[in-house]
Amino acid sequence: DGGANGDRHVLLAPKLDEGELEQRFVAALDRALGHPPRLRVSAGSVLLEQGRDVGGIYVILDGQVRLIRHREDRERIVHEAAGPIVGLLSLATQRRAFLEVRATTEVRAIPLTLGQLDRALDAEPEIGALLTRLLVNSLASRLRESDELQARVDALAASLATERDQLASALVALEEAQAALIAKARLATLGELAAGIAHELNNPTAALARAAAHVADDATRLIGDDLVRDAMTRALTSEPMPSAAGRAARRALVERFGDRALAERLVAAGVVDVEHAAALAPFDDDRLSRLTAAHQLGTGLRNIGTASARVTDLVESLRAYLRGGDASPFVDDVSVTGTVEDALRLVGHRLASATVTRHYEPVPHITARPGPLQQVWTNLVTNAVDAAGADVHLEVTVDAPEPGRVRVRVGDNGPGVAPEVADHLFEPHFTTKGGQVRFGSGLGLSICRQIVEEHGGTIGLESSGGGTTVTVVLASHPPEHGGGAGAGAGAGRDGGVGDGHGGGAAERSET
Repeated sequence: DGGANGDRHVLLAPKLDEGELEQRFVAALDRALGHPPRLRVSAGSVLLEQGRDVGGIYVILDGQVRLIRHREDRERIVHEAAGPIVGLLSLATQRRAFLEVRATTEVRAIPLTLGQLDRALDAEPEIGALLTRLLVNSLASRLRESDELQARVDALAASLATERDQLASALVALEEAQAALIAKARLATLGELAAGIAHELNNPTAALARAAAHVADDATRLIGDDLVRDAMTRALTSEPMPSAAGRAARRALVERFGDRALAERLVAAGVVDVEHAAALAPFDDDRLSRLTAAHQLGTGLRNIGTASARVTDLVESLRAYLRGGDASPFVDDVSVTGTVEDALRLVGHRLASATVTRHYEPVPHITARPGPLQQVWTNLVTNAVDAAGADVHLEVTVDAPEPGRVRVRVGDNGPGVAPEVADHLFEPHFTTKGGQVRFGSGLGLSICRQIVEEHGGTIGLESSGGGTTVTVVLASHPPEHGGGAGAGAGAGRDGGVGDGHGGGAAERSET
C-alpha cells in the first residue's frame, strides 16, 4: 500500500485536512513564483464580474467570498463559501466568468494570471496534485450544499403541497358555509314572508267562516218548507258520505223502488235511508229538485266551514313553526301530541298520497319550546317521505315509556339506511339528498339532535331493509327549566291527564 499515509500521493492521503492542503499549496506557489504579491479587498468588493473575460485565478488566503448568478435583474446565491480557488473553471474553458465572485468579508488573496499559473505548474510538480485535491474538495463541498439545498426545496415543496391541499379544503368549506348562509338568508326571508302572509290570512279566513255561518242561519230562517230546511240542515251537519256508502244506498233504493234514475236523484238530495225515502213518497219532481238544491246548499256551506277551519289550523301551525328558533322561550304545559299534529298538518301537501297511522296515548304535558319541537317532527316526517316516496306508510307514535319521559317515534316503510350512512346522519353538513334543500328539512338532523338535547332528551335511529324508525325521548322538565311554575299544569305529576288529542289511547288512520 505504499507504506505510511504520509508516503501516499496527495490525492490519496485520507487524513490531509483542508487547512494543511492550502498551506502546502501556498508554500509551493511561493517557491515557484518567488512569493507573489498578496491582494487585500474589503467586504462587498467584486473579484470576478459575471460575463467578463477571466484573465487568471484567485487563491483565497483569508476571508469569505460568495458566488452569485445574475439573471433578469435578479441575483441568486449559488454558493456561500466558494473555497480557496476561484476562477479556474472559466479560465480552463477560456470562457467569460459564469458567476460573480463577491467578498462577504475582508479578503486577502493571491491573484495569479494564466502565465504565472503555467510557470508554477512547471516549476513545482506538487502544485498540480495539490490544486487538483483542493478543487475536488471544493466540488465535493458544493455538491453537499447543493444536495442539502435540494432537500430543503423538496421539504418546502411538500409543505407547500400540504398547505395547498389545506387551502383547497378550506375553500370548499368556505364555499359550503357561504351556500349555507345564502340558504339561511333565503329561509329567513321566506320566514318573514310566511309570517306576513299568515297574519294577513287570519282576518279573511275568519270573515269567511263567519259569513258561512250567517248564510246558514239566514237560509234556515228563509226556507219555509220543513222538508227542504231539514235537507239543508242535515247536509250542513253530517259528515261527508264515503263513495262506498253512496253505492250501497243506491242499490238499496233501486231494490225498494225499482227505479235507478229515482235512486240517483234521492242520493243527490241526501236521502240515503230507505225508510226516509219511503216517507217522502209520492215523489214530486219539483220537491226532489228543491231537496237536491237544499242538500247542495248545506253541503257547500259545510265545505266552506271545513275549508276555513283547515286554513285557520294551517295558519296557526305555520305561526307556531315560525315562532321557533333561538329566541323561542321554554313554556309550561306544552302538548307534545299537539306539536306533532301541527307538524303533520303543516306538511300535509307532502302526505297527499301517503298513509299515516297515529298511535297516541295519554302523555303528560311538558316544559318545552313548541316551535323548535314542531321543527323536529317536520324534519323527521319530510325525511321519511324523501326516503320512502310519496306513497310512504308512516307510523307516528306518542307514548310515555316511563315517568317523566315522553317518547315520539316516526317510522316509515322505506328502503332503510345503510349502517355506514346512519353513523353520520346526525353530523352537521351531512346529507344524502345531493345538496337539495326542501321546506322543513334544510337544517338537517344535526339541528334536530341539538333541539332534542336542549330539551334534556335523546334521539336515535333504527333501520333495516323494511324501513327506518327515528325515536325521540323528551324529559317532562329539562334540567335547566325543571320546576317551573305550573309546569305540566298538574298533568304530568300524577299521570292522570292526557294532552287533549284523542282523550285516551287512540289509533287513527288517514289516507
